[in-house]
Order: sequence, then C-alpha cells, then structure tokens
Amino acid sequence: IVLGITPPELTADEAGKIARQMTLVGSWTTKFSPSERNANGANITLPARFINGTVVKAGATFDFWGAVGPVTFARGFGMGGIIENGRTNPTGALAGGICSASTTLFNAAARAGYQILERDQHSYYIPRYPLGLDATVSKYGGQIAQNMRFRNDTKNDLLIRGLSGSGWVRFEIYSLPTGRSVTFSSPSVSNIRRAIDTTVETASLKRGQRERTESPANGMDVVVVRTVKDSSGRVVHSDRFVSHYIRVDGVVRVGIG
Repeated sequence: IVLGITPPELTADEAGKIARQMTLVGSWTTKFSPSERNANGANITLPARFINGTVVKAGATFDFWGAVGPVTFARGFGMGGIIENGRTNPTGALAGGICSASTTLFNAAARAGYQILERDQHSYYIPRYPLGLDATVSKYGGQIAQNMRFRNDTKNDLLIRGLSGSGWVRFEIYSLPTGRSVTFSSPSVSNIRRAIDTTVETASLKRGQRERTESPANGMDVVVVRTVKDSSGRVVHSDRFVSHYIRVDGVVRVGIG
C-alpha cells in the first residue's frame, strides 16, 4: 500500500472564517403522525439523518436518492404507505412515507433560490404539504421512477442540515450569502373535482364499529409560480410548478358483524 499526503483545500483558519460567514438561506419543516404508514416515523427521520452534513459544491447537483443511499430493512427502513391506482395502501411499500423528507428538502431548496431540476407531485393532494409544492419520490423494481433534484447554481458551496424528532422533520441549507430573493405566487387552482365520503358495510368489524380507510381529497389542477432574483433585481429563475391531483373519495368501513 502506497500512502501519500494530500494537502487540504483550506487551512483551518480559512475554513473557520468561511464557517462564521455562512448563513441560513433556506429551510422548511413538516409535521407528521408516526404510524404504520411511515414505519412509526423511521421512513421520514432516517433520510434526514443520512442527508445531514451533505455538502453540495458550487455548480453540483443534489440527488435525493443518491444522497439517501440504499433503502433496505438492514438500514432501518420499514414498510409504509403508497398510493396505488388512486387508493392508499398503508403498508404497501418499503420506505413508504419517505416523501415527507423529499418534500421538506424541496421546499427548503426552492426557498433558498436554487435551480430545481426535478420535482413531481403526489397523485392526490396531502394537506400537510404546501398546496402545489409537494415533491414525491419513488422506486419500482429498484429503479428510480421519481426523484427530487436541484443544482447549486451559485458560486458558493452549500451545507444541508437534516433535523428530526417525534412527529417532525426539518431541513436547513447554509451558504455564504447569495443575495437572492425568492417569492411565490398564491396557488392558482382550477378544474376542481369535489370528493365525497362513502361508507362500506363489513362483517370484519363488530356492529357499530367504524374505521376510516381513505380520506376524501378533491381533484384539482394547481400552478404555483416561483420567482428568484439576484441582488441587482435581475430574474435568475422563473418556475411554474404544475400539479395535477386526482379526486379520491373517502371510505369509511362500518361494522355489521
């Protein structure tokens, strides 16, 4: 084995000076209920732990799946919720619920003013997310089907902090000041399809028992416009985040057993 010494890019004093100048440029927090739909929270808090401390160099791209790494039982992930054919399967996917992490980081990056490369909405709207600003991720057969990616299109490196606790996840992005300002339009909502609530009798529940298996969600089309300007007022990014949410009728099972 041949060993060599590689000098650091910065001295300790230089690194310390830069660290003191770094500031919070974007953040977002999402609250959730730990349950079987997210492996009691593990499918949301683990990505925050794995991403915490990630540095994205100037000009480099952040890739959510690449940063999270393998999604396996051995790494602590469990079964959780997935949307299948417009319905919720509460334990149908490994790492189900991970979208709370990807949505939270997307909102932090979007508010920091970075270039958004990839973002997809959920099949139906989930109220704990900002309307038109959710960011789902998924894999099928080990292959990436949906991802969340953004590019650090500034001259400065950025640092991502992932924080989490019982029922919440938060991402913070730090960098030298970018001078960017970010504004979002109010969501433009159209083509609303009103959801209804339905009941289904079942002998698997005792008479009088009720169990909700699906919450109603209106179908709609939503557009949110993000405008990013530099310190001189020049528009750096103008994005139209377009979301098409399907209608889902609620389902309550009523026991007759």
